Amino acid sequence: MDNLPDKGDAEIITMLEERLGRLELAVSHASSALSGQQAEAADAIDEAVVEHEELGSLLKEVIRRLTGK
Repeated sequence: MDNLPDKGDAEIITMLEERLGRLELAVSHASSALSGQQAEAADAIDEAVVEHEELGSLLKEVIRRLTGK
């Protein structure tokens, strides 16, 4: 995520779409795992947290670009 300013708007949008899809999948895995073993649930939640953080970084860059701040 360090090189976001070097990426074009279309690349950022594609990255957002990909990250959102990964986050949705990670949350789905976490939900499914909750009915299974605790270790699987913990791993799935960790994955969702990582995806959430990456998506947050992308969104901050989009906001920065849109607001010029």
